[in-house]
Amino acid sequence: MSDSASNSGTSSGTDAGSSVSDADGSSSGSSSGSTSSGSESSSADTSSDSYDYTVPLELVNPTQQSFVPRPFGGSAFQIVLNTTSFESILSQLDDTAQSAAAQRENQQPPTLSLMDTGCYYYTNSSSSSADDEDAVVSGQGWRDCAIACATPELMFNSSFTLWNCLTLGAAALYATAITTTTGLGGLTLDPDDLSTVGQDLGFSSLSQFNGTQIFADTLSCIKGSCQDYSLGSCDDDITSLDISGSQDEVTALYEGLQGYCDGTSSIVNSDIAGPGVVLSYILQAALAIVVYVFINLFTSWLQPILAALYTFQDRLSGPRRRPDRTATDDDIAMMGLEQQQKTPWQRAGEHQEVASQSRAAAALTSALVEFQEVQGFFVASIQCATLMIFASDDDSAMLSSTSSFGEAVLNVEVVQMLSINGVLPVLLIQIGLMRLGVRWWYMTCIVAGVFALALVIATRSLMPDYDTLWAYFKESGPIDTCGGNPSPMTYCLNSVDGLNSVLQSMNSGLMLGCVTVSVLLLDQTWYSLNTDDRLDRLLDSWELASPKVLFLRRRAWPVFMVLLWFGIEFGLLIYVGIYLKAVVEVLAVVGTAASDWTYGQLIAVMVWAPIVGKYVYFNIFGITEGVGKRLSSRYKVVEVGDDAGEDDGGGGGPRLSGKHEDGIEMMSSRRDDTFKTPSRVETTTTLVASVSEVSMADSMAKGGYGRRNNPFDGHFQA
Repeated sequence: MSDSASNSGTSSGTDAGSSVSDADGSSSGSSSGSTSSGSESSSADTSSDSYDYTVPLELVNPTQQSFVPRPFGGSAFQIVLNTTSFESILSQLDDTAQSAAAQRENQQPPTLSLMDTGCYYYTNSSSSSADDEDAVVSGQGWRDCAIACATPELMFNSSFTLWNCLTLGAAALYATAITTTTGLGGLTLDPDDLSTVGQDLGFSSLSQFNGTQIFADTLSCIKGSCQDYSLGSCDDDITSLDISGSQDEVTALYEGLQGYCDGTSSIVNSDIAGPGVVLSYILQAALAIVVYVFINLFTSWLQPILAALYTFQDRLSGPRRRPDRTATDDDIAMMGLEQQQKTPWQRAGEHQEVASQSRAAAALTSALVEFQEVQGFFVASIQCATLMIFASDDDSAMLSSTSSFGEAVLNVEVVQMLSINGVLPVLLIQIGLMRLGVRWWYMTCIVAGVFALALVIATRSLMPDYDTLWAYFKESGPIDTCGGNPSPMTYCLNSVDGLNSVLQSMNSGLMLGCVTVSVLLLDQTWYSLNTDDRLDRLLDSWELASPKVLFLRRRAWPVFMVLLWFGIEFGLLIYVGIYLKAVVEVLAVVGTAASDWTYGQLIAVMVWAPIVGKYVYFNIFGITEGVGKRLSSRYKVVEVGDDAGEDDGGGGGPRLSGKHEDGIEMMSSRRDDTFKTPSRVETTTTLVASVSEVSMADSMAKGGYGRRNNPFDGHFQA
């Protein structure tokens, strides 16, 4: 005999019921459920003579209620979990009450929904089920809601069965009720809907359901689960709830159990998102944003800001005063040429240049590569652990830290968000490095690797199937009053609502990441192939041959690149900010209690300490001292002028180069040595790797690409 049943449109075994070997016992349970419904109910659920409207009944596929995965991840509820929440189950009582009230007022009642995979039960042989005329064969089991709802072992064995039983039990109570004001009968179901739905779920009339007994069994199970504190605790109002004397038992049960899930304590696995681990994620995102902002301030943003301030200052101060008449002609010329004739933009440019040559800028740029390397491997380690624990065939590691569906959903959501969207700060810093001219295949491969892992995680199912989770919950925490099934708190999913809106905002993060990685790879490939300006010379020849190529390269392409980089950088900055907010929300869910700071949490938060310490050291002692002490005695760090950066390939920022053109170093006695010792040269913002020395003749032969107007080279160019 199989342990699970399958149904069309759902996964095999979803919501399957337990085996009941005694068919007579099951039949007697169904009979017991039908005796107390009253003789009046035999026709009340099918007669429509008393009301203008009947209550519609529909059969719902539970996959419509499941959490369906979305493309590329980054969303809340991106798991397939064929269950429903306790809040949704309880809301069926209110829906039934509203349908009965609408019918009494001669208004169109709302539709009642039943799940088409609930109410399973099993027998040892098909002959033992033949005694039940209403039983329906479905997959590998038999289905009869009357039997399932009369047996706690079956009723609480599935969220869908409990859904159906509470709905049918409430409808049965309202069907037997007589309204004192009109004298009309109770709730009346649509006869056609009742026939169709009942045929699928194995019942023919509401008279087969004892609503009072169903509610009593439900309340007994709820109170029993409150005595088990593994998932949470209950208020005294729930543990002392009694609806036996209520005029409307349906409403009394619905209102009395409203706070049942409030006491649940869904806990995120501390290895996934403990306080120290989450704080490390926060530091990663915050450092990425701060570093990106300061890099742009040192290189470009400061000039327009200061230019705007100078313009505003000039307008407030009025026209510049003329030079003093006692001043000499040389003084007047100096003031006129160097001060009065300079625009606000030029003055701001001078300050921008000073800031870009400062020690703080050099220290920041030098520490940036190491920060990128650390965060790349940090995110990669999270992604590899996610694939090993959550996406492997062995679910034991994931199940050991899960005690409810809410915890399972929460763990999967958090680990998806961190391992997928954690790549966004890596992409932001890589863009910053590329814009500074630091193009290194080693770092590019790290970035491409972590992004590829993010795509793999986004397309993999990290959630174990329903049967695996349910079997684990049933084994680890059975409740006797629930027929040996897990606590109904297992269905409480309200703990995931707090992160829903935040996680949904990350939906398109990987879309932007696809564009960013593609552009980074193209940029790295171009500069690798463009050694000695080979590709530039080819484009120059095309320009001479075609005016269209000239226009596209000199006019359209620069505008396109400016807009492209602005869009990518601005988009990444926004998404990293959203990611930072999401991680802060996770920290609020996890908490920062002192008892949660375990040994591993303290280690996790220190991963960024070396980067911060190195940046502080570079600021205090300088790049020459900070980097030089780490090198072998065969290497040394030398600072060169600004022109050296232009000679290394032209362009806009620090870079790694294979040239060494320091004039003083070149004229030293080591020039004629047979063995050339490589050295490392520092520009104002980064290091320039050197592998060979250049003679004065070589420097002069370079013409426009050599060291222009350098008096130490003896070569000048107007």
